[in-house]
Formats: sequence, C-alpha cells, structure tokens
Amino acid sequence: MKQRATLIALFVAFNLFTPVLFVTQAVENTSLNGGTSADNTGAVSYHVYNAAAGNSGVVNNVYVPVPVMDTVPPSAPVLSLASSTADSASLAWSEATGNVAVTEYQLYKGADLVTSVTYGVLNHTVTGLLPGTPYSFTVKAKDAAGNVSVASNEITVNSLAASLSLDATISMGNFSSYHTLATKKDGTVWAWGNNEKGTLGDEAIQNRSLPKQVAGLTSVSSVSAGQNHSLALLQDGTVWAWGGNEAGQLGDGTTEKKPVPTKISSLSNIVAIEAGEQHSLALKNDGTVWAWGNNAFGQLGDGTTKKQLSPLQVANLSSVTSISAGAFHNVAIKSDGSVWAWGFNAFGQLGDGTKVNKLMPQNITGLSGIAAVSRGQYHVLALKNDGTVWAWGYNGEGELGDGTTTDRLFPVLLTGLESIAQIASGSVHSMALKSDGTLWAWGNNKFGQLGDGTRVSKLLPTKVGGDRQFESISAGYLNSSAISREGKYFTWGYNGHGQLGNGTIDDTTTPAEISLVLHPEPDTAK
Repeated sequence: MKQRATLIALFVAFNLFTPVLFVTQAVENTSLNGGTSADNTGAVSYHVYNAAAGNSGVVNNVYVPVPVMDTVPPSAPVLSLASSTADSASLAWSEATGNVAVTEYQLYKGADLVTSVTYGVLNHTVTGLLPGTPYSFTVKAKDAAGNVSVASNEITVNSLAASLSLDATISMGNFSSYHTLATKKDGTVWAWGNNEKGTLGDEAIQNRSLPKQVAGLTSVSSVSAGQNHSLALLQDGTVWAWGGNEAGQLGDGTTEKKPVPTKISSLSNIVAIEAGEQHSLALKNDGTVWAWGNNAFGQLGDGTTKKQLSPLQVANLSSVTSISAGAFHNVAIKSDGSVWAWGFNAFGQLGDGTKVNKLMPQNITGLSGIAAVSRGQYHVLALKNDGTVWAWGYNGEGELGDGTTTDRLFPVLLTGLESIAQIASGSVHSMALKSDGTLWAWGNNKFGQLGDGTRVSKLLPTKVGGDRQFESISAGYLNSSAISREGKYFTWGYNGHGQLGNGTIDDTTTPAEISLVLHPEPDTAK
C-alpha cells in the first residue's frame, strides 16, 4: 500500500521558558528539533503533543540536559595562613560551593592577581616577598558559568625578618619602669637598671648601672621593657619573657616571677611584641593580636576585666601590622592604615571623644594613612605616611606638643613637625626623629629627659642632640635613649636605678654615649 507523507502539527508544552519547535517532514517519521528552555537546575522535561489528536495526548516525555544559565556566584572561601618565611607565605583556603561546579580559585595580593588554580587545589605558596614587610591576601572562587564569588576574608602576612637583617634596638619602659633593654646587631640582648624582680634576666636580683648581656638568648630581633618584666622576640618567631609575673604578664600560665628568660610555649610565628605596665601584647604573622596579664581596665581586649595567665586572641581585630602597649591601654594599626584602641580611657587616650574605658578594640575615626603609633603612659602619638604627627590623651605636662596642657579626646595635628620618620612616647614626654636624623622632644623635663641641657619643660617640639644623626629612639619613664646612625648607644634623663647604663646613678640632661660591652664584676647600683 502506498504510503503518504503527512504534515503533522506538533508543539511542545513547557511551564518555564517557552522553546521554539522546528519540524522536519519525513515519509514515515517526523523529527522534532526544539529550542532549549532552562532554569537553574540544569535539566528540563519536554512534553510533545499531536495536534491531530485534539491536543490531548502526550506523544512522549523527553528529558534533555541543557546548558546552565545560572548567575548566582559561589560562596566565598575562608582564607588562612599556614606558615611564612622571610620571603614566602603559604596560604590555604576552604572549599567553595555553588549552584554549579566551582572550577578555579583566584589568589590576590592586594589588588593584584597572584595565581589561578584549578578546583581541588586548596593551597598555594607565594614567593618573592620582601623580609619584614606586611602583605594582604584574599581569594575568590569561580564557577563553570563564569560567576566569581566575593573576596574571602583578608589575611595580612608579616613576612619574617631575614636572618642577616638584625638591627640594634633599645627599649625603656615608660610606666614607673626603671630598667633598660637593648639588642646588638649580633642578636644578643643586654640589660641594666633595676633588677628587684629579675627584670635583667641574670638571677642576681641586684641593680646594675652598666649593661650586661642576658645569657641564653641569641638571634633576638627586638625587646620590650615593661614595669617590672621583660620580653624578647627571636628571629624564629618565638617569645621569651622574664621578671615580675604577679598579673601573669610572662604568659607562662603562672604568677611566679622568672629571673631568667622563659619561652612562652603557646606563641609562635610572632613578628612584634610590646610590654605594657603589667600586661603584654604579641602580633602574629597572620595579622592577629594576642594579649595576656593584667586586665583591670579591659586592656586585653577580650570583653572582660579578668586577668589572663596565658596568651589569648584580642577580639574583633585582624589584618594588624603594628601594635603599641600603654600602661593600661593599647593601640594597633590595620593594613588599611586605620587605628584601633582599647582599655583605660580616663584621659581620652583611646581617641574616641570619651573618657569611657573600652573592653574591646574601637576604631579611632578621622585617622587614616597611619604608619606608626607609640603609646605613652596616658597619651598616644601617631605618625602618618606623609610624615606628620598626631597626638591625643593626657597633656598635663605638655607631652602632646600642641602648645597647651589641655587633654585631647580626639587626635590633633602637631604643627611645625614634618618629615618625621619615627616617634616615641615616654611617660610624660615625647620624641620624634626626622628623616634627616635630627631629634626633637617636648613635654616634662624635670630630670633632663628632653636632652636639651636644661630641666625646663617644653610645650612645643624642641631640637635636641646637637648635630648628631640618630637612627632609632625610645622614650622611657623620665628618661630617653637613642641609637646613632653610626650604631652608638645614647641615654639621658633620670638615673636613680642605673637605668642609663653609664656606671653611675646620676641624672644626665644631654645624650651621653654608653657601651654595650662586657664589664668587670661587681656592678651594683643602689
């Protein structure tokens, strides 16, 4: 029997996006080619009808996978730091998820793309970093549809100092502290002054008016002197502590004093340390801050006033590049140049316009582009990237340098100071080092701590030190110290416990050179 070609009117019924149907006529069969219709699921069901049958009978159900039209980005990964060296950082991140498959991860250093890795790779080591330099990293996820997630949390990595880049440093505690610490370029630590609670680290418990090397410490990159305790940071990122421990400021889980350096076992990968009056701070290479010791005014930043005998992480603070510890308050700088403060605030030293203590870090509004901060006992200095200096807090002795003795609850600009490279806040005086190596000081001068040869206090910055050029400075409790560009150590001011290291207990009103060398025994300063 002769077969006849029949044109059959067909269409596809679909309840999402209507497809387009193409009909190919054949002798016995009819081929149907439909345009695709898709939702976010990645597959659709087509119902095919025969119009000749009254549009009531479904000829077939066809399930067809189709290209995904998804526009929802995948979730953001969580980034963390695994480890770092002087020139590298090993980063890891969590797996991202999305409506469609994640195909790659994109790692950024600041705004620059470092690398793209395929899905399944959850770590990468960035090389070529500069020693002792902070870097910020984020990671994003990308899916098969081309959608890119928002950036992950930002991780600030402070690359460790190179093994051959040790600098000479000096630290004078500024909260009724009567001892001094210093490091030499060979990585050794030297101490002198009051030793009542073992702050000099030599077990002798007797004051010294001449520097003496602290035994058992090598490859030390920095030191910090508290009221009656001492901290040292080694190049390997470990922290060692000794001296008084009544508030747990040594971080060893006890309140027993230690006359010799003791390693804080719970700390690693540390890049900066700060000793407060009876509390301590440490900055990790992942940008987190850790605190321990006295917490009567919330200076540990954990939301309580309970002392802690071991390091705990400061709450709500990340991407930190610099820290500074006051008597009972602290200041930190984030990688974006913002400044955060917490703890005691009776004189406005938190810079938030109030005199209310803060148990957790608060942003100081109005400050940006900050490169360094330095805490006094109850005041703070901040150095901007443009070389200007800002100050706030207690000003009863003129230590803010604004020409008055009025406390400031908000940061004020110090006029007349420019091209500043370093700042240092003492108990009731302040210092600034210009880029040309000249030294400027202001505030209380009762013991000659300003170094201008007088005992007259100054409400405005005054040049001191003659024609000497200095490399670094430290302001202490009624005394001061500096290291010259030639590597020589100078001290001046109050010396009642031998903390100037000049072999006497006599005050000095101008910078006087001291020597960090082995001295014959005995050496005692009453």
